[in-house]
Amino acid sequence: MRGGTGRTAHFPAPLANRRAPVRKIKEEEFFITLQPMKMERVRKLLFNLGMLLVISGLPLSRAMMSIGMGLIFLQALLHPQPLICLRAFLRNKSFLFPTLVFFIFLISGLWSDNISYFIEKMQVKLPFLLLPYAFFTAPQMTKRKIHSFLAFFVVLISLLSMYALFNYALHYQELTARYLEAKTLKVPFNHIRFSLMLSFSALISFYLYREKVSLFVKWEPRFYLAVSLFLFVFLHILSVRSGILSFYLGAAWMLILFIKQSRNRKKASLLLLLLLGIPVLAYFSVPTFHNKIEYMRHDLLQYQSGDDISNFSDSRRLTSWKAGIAVGNRSPLTGAGYGDFKDEVYRYYAGHLPEYNPNRYIIPHNQLILTYSATGLIGLILFVVFLLYPVFHKRAYRFYPFALINIIIWSSFMVESTLEIQIGTAFFLLFFLLTLKARQSEYP
Repeated sequence: MRGGTGRTAHFPAPLANRRAPVRKIKEEEFFITLQPMKMERVRKLLFNLGMLLVISGLPLSRAMMSIGMGLIFLQALLHPQPLICLRAFLRNKSFLFPTLVFFIFLISGLWSDNISYFIEKMQVKLPFLLLPYAFFTAPQMTKRKIHSFLAFFVVLISLLSMYALFNYALHYQELTARYLEAKTLKVPFNHIRFSLMLSFSALISFYLYREKVSLFVKWEPRFYLAVSLFLFVFLHILSVRSGILSFYLGAAWMLILFIKQSRNRKKASLLLLLLLGIPVLAYFSVPTFHNKIEYMRHDLLQYQSGDDISNFSDSRRLTSWKAGIAVGNRSPLTGAGYGDFKDEVYRYYAGHLPEYNPNRYIIPHNQLILTYSATGLIGLILFVVFLLYPVFHKRAYRFYPFALINIIIWSSFMVESTLEIQIGTAFFLLFFLLTLKARQSEYP
């Protein structure tokens, strides 16, 4: 186009065709942008490795457990926004309250004289201080990742159970007779803790079957069903009452949830009745289970007779309850102190049961009675509230894996001081916090 002067008019190019000036990104800016991404990957790696070590260490190695818990806490320390995380953690009572369990026992040290024993026991409670915050700040986990951790634990317990069953087959007569002497099959570690893990694995394996989990191959759900049945059978062969009780309570809760969700409630109710009839069948068909029940009856008769009971497991357990309650009643509000409760219980044995073999003294084999004897009624109430609040908050108990670990642990509290050794504390907190995080992440 030409104007009146005869010169060519030049118009600007359309906006869409213009090229925006390219700004060079400085090396420092690129590093700052990339650094959080790298740190998040490091945190995920530390958390995953820590989980695998703790899960593997539960049945195999205390050192692996400790290292794994250390790695899980380390990833929390590497969070890029620690103050924001801490404020959010303090507002989340479901994660905060389990942490406060640590301070219940810590404060009781103020009126404890046996400081060395107090320090020893507080080391066992240290995961209550560190792990809730570590799991709260952990990277978000997918449904597949949580299933992977649960499946790994199930497979590990299954392999150890197969080994124990094979050993039982080789020494069938000898090991079956041992049950009449309050002994059990040879398992990798404490038979009571192993039975609790066995119960958890059997029910979680069935849960994975119901969820149709396929991490690697399509037929995995059928594999989990077969594993669940195998562990169910082996649980009755092992015949440890803590594990069996927790299994039936967990299975009953699963059926109750199923009844609520099912249209065919009559069928679900029949399944519940069938479940209740299985122990009767086991009594007549499983030799170890039969012998365990017979020994228990003999043990209780011995306790009622008032004869020497120091060599009978149930009698010793009942006596420890009596001693723990007596010690707590001396200082009902504050207890004897976490450092001194053991000494006080042993003094009760010496003063009230002089015929009792001192080598057979035990601390109260009931977590609630032990907590009462050590921290009093105030400590016991806080202990119960801090651990049960997450279960009932927003009806978290409707998420089955979370409900299951709580059912198993609380049933064990009735007959064992579950949280007084490292493996019991680690088992509870690992799966309590893992499934709690899954629940709060709106999973499934």
